[in-house]
Amino acid sequence: MEDRLEVRIRDILNPLIAKSSVSSVHNHENEISQAHSKLKLEIKLPEILLPTVENCHESYTKREVLSIIASLFDPLGFLGPILTKAKLLLQKLWVLKLEWDEPLSNPIAKEWNDFVSTQPVIQNIHVPRLVIGKGRIIIHGFADASTAAYGAVLYAQSISEEDVSTRLLCSKSRIAPVKPITIPRLELCAIVTAPLEKVLHSLTLPIQQIMLWTDSNIVLAWIQRSPEQLKTFIGNIIKIIQRLIKNCQWNHVSSNENPADLISRGLNASDISSKQLW
Repeated sequence: MEDRLEVRIRDILNPLIAKSSVSSVHNHENEISQAHSKLKLEIKLPEILLPTVENCHESYTKREVLSIIASLFDPLGFLGPILTKAKLLLQKLWVLKLEWDEPLSNPIAKEWNDFVSTQPVIQNIHVPRLVIGKGRIIIHGFADASTAAYGAVLYAQSISEEDVSTRLLCSKSRIAPVKPITIPRLELCAIVTAPLEKVLHSLTLPIQQIMLWTDSNIVLAWIQRSPEQLKTFIGNIIKIIQRLIKNCQWNHVSSNENPADLISRGLNASDISSKQLW
């Protein structure tokens, strides 16, 4: 009876926690412990404890892989590139059409074992709870896409006379369809995934400026045009962007300086820990 009640409570709480805003997650007054995923947000700690995979072993089935990926509860996307990597591996399993309890075979088995074996490195990744400093606040949003995935990441920059600090707010990624889509179209989809509207609604502090960055000159040209002048698919997305994202300054950024590039390609935990760009 207690086990069933615990499962029921978890089923109720999971979507509520996943939908929680940036401010409520960063400034919650009580400890939130999600035992299923090992994510802990505790007001007494200056940093957020990130989820990681435990009890690694040599052989895995598709069922076990799906269970592990589902347990990586990271609603704000602090581990965005790592989650992208996990989703890409899962997509490969679906393409291979393996049975649920069939052990993985190479090369996918090696990829998955490499991914899992580097998970302990996540314990060395520190995410400060305090994201907003003194001075004027600027929101920077980056979007990018590859043939594998697309996504966006948001940062808060605080500028004062004494200091300039930049903190990761959140990120979001999605896997590209198996059927090929052009990179510029995926770049547009990446911009739409940015949870900018939710972040602006959640932050109670005044935002001085919003700067959005992409490494696609084609996308920048599309955004400046009227949706009616573009093809239906592109025009419809431009309408969404123009409706949701207003009073922003659009800029071009090179690919090697775009943190969203890491989301669009995916990384193992051992790789992201050395990426200052993220």
